[in-house]
Amino acid sequence: MLRHLDALHEHLDLANSFNATVYAVACVTFWACCHLGELLMRSRHSFDAQANVSHGCLKTNGVTRYGCHFMMIHLPNTKTKGSDGYDIYLMECPFVSSPISAFEHHLASNLLVSDEAPLFAWQTANGVS
Repeated sequence: MLRHLDALHEHLDLANSFNATVYAVACVTFWACCHLGELLMRSRHSFDAQANVSHGCLKTNGVTRYGCHFMMIHLPNTKTKGSDGYDIYLMECPFVSSPISAFEHHLASNLLVSDEAPLFAWQTANGVS
């Protein structure tokens, strides 16, 4: 619910890269109507870029003919589409939990994360997690 996203926004320190990542996952999952398994690693043991979405995945931005900003993120593998993958679309919205703003803040907060890392990996003071 929107009030839950608002509560996260209010109580997380978004200057912290981990908190910015948590918030971005929540906003993208909610607004794109995704399952967490589509955006996060499916295995705790190893990251496979063929099965999991990576930080360097295809991401495009655009503006609709009606002036609405959107972003597309390509998922390389999904339960229903298999290795053909699937594109999810995020639309800018007038709420504090706008998925594009949250996602772009996550990316800006984690500039040192390798393209080969999971999409929602974050950097710490000691490196990347």
